[in-house]
Amino acid sequence: MRFLVNFSHVGAKAAEIASLLLPQLEKLVADRPEALKLAALVRAPADEAVGLRTRLNRSLSRPTTDYEEADVIAELHSALRTIQKTHPNVVVKVDVTPAAFEVACNSDGLRLVFSNLFDNAIFAMNGEGLLTISEHFFKDQNTLVIDITDTGHGIPIDKHERIWEAHYSDDGTGRTKGFGIGLWLVRDQMERIGGYVTLHRSVPGESTTFRLTFSAR
Repeated sequence: MRFLVNFSHVGAKAAEIASLLLPQLEKLVADRPEALKLAALVRAPADEAVGLRTRLNRSLSRPTTDYEEADVIAELHSALRTIQKTHPNVVVKVDVTPAAFEVACNSDGLRLVFSNLFDNAIFAMNGEGLLTISEHFFKDQNTLVIDITDTGHGIPIDKHERIWEAHYSDDGTGRTKGFGIGLWLVRDQMERIGGYVTLHRSVPGESTTFRLTFSAR
C-alpha cells in the first residue's frame, strides 16, 4: 500500500503542475475549439491523479487498531447526493432502511468504498443509466448487506477475478482506464473494517452487481 501512495504522490505532483499551466494554455487557445478539447483531455486525468493521492492518504491516515465509528447509511446517501448533482443522466433507485448502521471505520474509509464503486458504475454506463442500491434484510441485526447494481457493459466471466488486482484496468472494450486500483482499494478497505465485497453478478451488455457486507461494531 505504501508503494501505491508514493506512486500516486509522484503522479499527483506532475498533475498539479499541469493543472497550474492549463489555465494559461486555455487563454492562449481560447479561439481554437480543438485545442481547448485537447486541454480538457489533459485536465481530466490530472484531476484524477490528485484525487487518487487524496483518497489513498485518507485511507492510510486512520489507525489500524483503534477505529472511529461511522454510519454506513449516512455515507451512502452522502455519496448518492453527489452523483445526483454531477450526473443528471443517471437515475438512482434506493431501497435501504433509513436507520443508522455503525461500523468500525472513519467516514473517509466509507466514502472511498462508495465513491469508487459508484464511479465505476457510472463509467460502465457511459454516464447514463439506472443505478440501484438495495438492501438484503437479515434477522441478524449486526449484519448489513447492500447491493449496488448498474446497467452498464458488464464484466466478462474471464475477468471476474482479475478486476480485484492492483493496476488492472479495463473499460469494457479491452482498453485501460484510470490507475486500475479502485476495486483493489475497495476490497482492502472493506477487509480492514471487518467486512467484504464481492462481484455478486454480472451479465455482459446488461448489468453488474457488487455486494457489500458490513458487520456492526
